[in-house]
Amino acid sequence: SSMEISILPMTSAADKPSEEVEVTAWPSRNSQNALPQPHRMEVLKPSGIYEEFSKKGKTKAENPWWKILLQGVFAGAYIGFGGVLAITVGGSVQGLKDGQNLGLAQWIFGAVFPFGLIMVESTGAELFTGNAAYLVVAVLEGKATLLGLLKNWSFTYLGNFIGSVLLSLLFFNTETMSEPGIATAVAIAEKKIHSDFGTQVLKGMMCNWLVCIALWQSAGCKDFASKVMASWLPVSAFVTMGFEHSVANMLFIPLGIHFGAEVTWGDLVVKNLIPVTLGNIVGGSFVVAGCYSLAFGKPGNALQTFADKHFGFAKASKHNTSPSEATASGTLAHLDLERGSS
Repeated sequence: SSMEISILPMTSAADKPSEEVEVTAWPSRNSQNALPQPHRMEVLKPSGIYEEFSKKGKTKAENPWWKILLQGVFAGAYIGFGGVLAITVGGSVQGLKDGQNLGLAQWIFGAVFPFGLIMVESTGAELFTGNAAYLVVAVLEGKATLLGLLKNWSFTYLGNFIGSVLLSLLFFNTETMSEPGIATAVAIAEKKIHSDFGTQVLKGMMCNWLVCIALWQSAGCKDFASKVMASWLPVSAFVTMGFEHSVANMLFIPLGIHFGAEVTWGDLVVKNLIPVTLGNIVGGSFVVAGCYSLAFGKPGNALQTFADKHFGFAKASKHNTSPSEATASGTLAHLDLERGSS
């Protein structure tokens, strides 16, 4: 096809034309094989993402209880599907395990798990671990009440439990799990009740720190593909590193019980769900929601005002943007990504 060639002078740091030239080829207007246009991906600035969190938290707090419960059941099932897939695939790579390549086997387990969270996000389902951050941001910004938060958390958690346990029972009765997969399910269930209380809390905190960052990154993206990529890696990381997710454990441990693990339903609640849930709340509500409210929200403004008044700290210069101004703007940062051409 015909091409139009434009020769552009290269400029040096002193803005003087150099002897080199840059040759740029563009398809002519009559060309049928035009080069692909650059893909423009819109990404919210962190302050804008914080504002999105507060809006989503407000909506979640205002939803009626029965919708929260229903969407909670779906979220528990979707996270459960991710867990079942991880066991089915990651639990069956016996060659890697027997060859002592446990790192790769664990990574495969973690790499397939995140599709459950992607289904949660795309359907608007209610996931307790994510709501641990969304609702707290909304409350701190005055867009939701503490009563609305407790309503959402209570029915979300109940729905997550129902959905996860129901899926574990459904999958157990499909009889599709391989022998290595069954052994993996039993081993996971038994391992998850043998850490001490403090360790479980810590692993729960680390887990939901990453989960809420996955949701944070996803909230900053506009198109579905970007949201998938943004949420995939943090979730894959927490699974691969062995941290504890309360809703995922509502699937993993009951599934192991169905397959004969030496674990009781009391063990599930006392030795896992209680400490892990507390850790998940710390990771989502304090580490993510609380700390970023200081960076971008009203609590940060209040702290700055207090510091200026009592300690005489100089106020930010005109060139700096206050947390409230940054939040209000929510300006989009544009990234131009050229599609590769062969």
